[in-house]
Amino acid sequence: MSINKDHAETNIQLYLQICSMKYKELQEKPKQFESLCGHSVDSFDSLSKFFSVEYENYFSHFTFDGKERERPKLQRSDNAFETSSDALFFVLSYVKNNPLQEYHAAQYGLSQPQANTWIHLLLRILQETLGKNKNLPARSNKELKYVLKDVPKVFIDGTERPVQRSTDYQTQKDHFSGKKKALCEK
Repeated sequence: MSINKDHAETNIQLYLQICSMKYKELQEKPKQFESLCGHSVDSFDSLSKFFSVEYENYFSHFTFDGKERERPKLQRSDNAFETSSDALFFVLSYVKNNPLQEYHAAQYGLSQPQANTWIHLLLRILQETLGKNKNLPARSNKELKYVLKDVPKVFIDGTERPVQRSTDYQTQKDHFSGKKKALCEK
């Protein structure tokens, strides 16, 4: 019985090594890398420098569960990610492809609850990283005006929204959408 158990554990460890996507292996295939995470290798590397600082900062002060650390962080052999770059690749590929968490977990050799916890944690760290580097999208008109003040032309691809019918013929004509066959704000 113990032979089968040891054999099963060895197979599981081998499976996890094979199926786990790692940054170092995928960076050698730039086209596949970009299709998986939405960034070129160079773009990823520049983001990774800032992300690793936030990642290390978080884990030097908090545990995986978000509790404040009582002891210094130690490198564990059963860590889900070998490097912060692997963690960044994990969260970027999740955001870009939006797979089921069960599927994403299987790709990285995790259980679905573990993947869920990692996704939420890494999204917070990524948002913190982007915020400190001022790379978050503008959330208000005031912020957008500030960001676009030096940009000569802006093309916006948006959704047409229905508007109240005006009594003025010219306003109706300006708001008419041939696509929606309705009066819309464009």
